Formats: sequence, structure tokens, C-alpha cells
Amino acid sequence: MINRASMSHRVTVLLLLTSLACGTPAPVTDAGPMCSTTLTLGTLDELDGGFAPLKDGAEVTVHAGPQGGFHVFVGVEAGGVAKTGLLEWRLTSAGGQALATRTLDLSSVLLEERMCGWSRPRDALIFSSNDDAMNFRGVPVQLEARLPASGLVKQLNVVPR
Repeated sequence: MINRASMSHRVTVLLLLTSLACGTPAPVTDAGPMCSTTLTLGTLDELDGGFAPLKDGAEVTVHAGPQGGFHVFVGVEAGGVAKTGLLEWRLTSAGGQALATRTLDLSSVLLEERMCGWSRPRDALIFSSNDDAMNFRGVPVQLEARLPASGLVKQLNVVPR
């Protein structure tokens, strides 16, 4: 006769062997897979128009807009973060001068779904002044994205070209 403890042990071993044979799935909660909290800054991929992650010190292209202003394309991918609150962008000089700012209400803009979050792959961050757009070409500046509701902030140094 098989006792319950022995049967429970056999079921546990069988489940363990099955998961090893098939690969271990990501942990799942009631809300879906467990996702780490991440914030990645990017820009427009000029080849396919998608999201291209930026690294510290990367060059970003300054574009002349149709209305006479200048802008850089920015994008963000967030993981493990709700799609609520604000997304705040800021481009500042090394001396702290604000060169461009933009605030978006996440509930009113188009966001792309990701497995563990969302993305806003393309936005234009418009320079406050055309002179700043020209004077800071080739000069390292700081790009920052902030999600105040979650406390996430990501900063990178970029070089406008």
C-alpha cells in the first residue's frame, strides 16, 4: 500500500523532471509573468523607423522640423511599470540649462504593448530655441526620462549632431 507522503514525493519528482525536460517557464502571478522594473531610453531607428536603444555617449540626430524648429527623436521602453501618470522628458546642458522639455499623460497617448510592459518608441523632443539646437551640436548634453508615478528616472549623456 502506498502512503500519501510517498505519493506526494513521487508527484513532486515527476513535476520537477517534466519542467526540466520542457524548460522552466517564467514565474506567473495573477497579473501575468514576473517582470523586472526597467526603463530604457532610445531613439528612432533610421533604417526601420522602430525603437533603437541608446547607450551613454551616443550621438542623436538633430532634425529640422516642418514648422522651422529643431528636434531629436526619443523613445522609451518600460517594464514592470503601470501605464498611468506622466512621462517627462528633459534635455539639459552640462551647466543645467533646459534645452528641451516635454510632458505626456500616459493615459492619452498611444503606447505599444511589450511582454513585460509598454513602449513609446517615437517622440519628438523639440528644442526651446533654434540657437540652442545649433550651439549644442557636438556638445554632450543630458537626456532624461522620468516616470514620477513609479519613481523611475533614467539619464544618459548624448551628443546632438
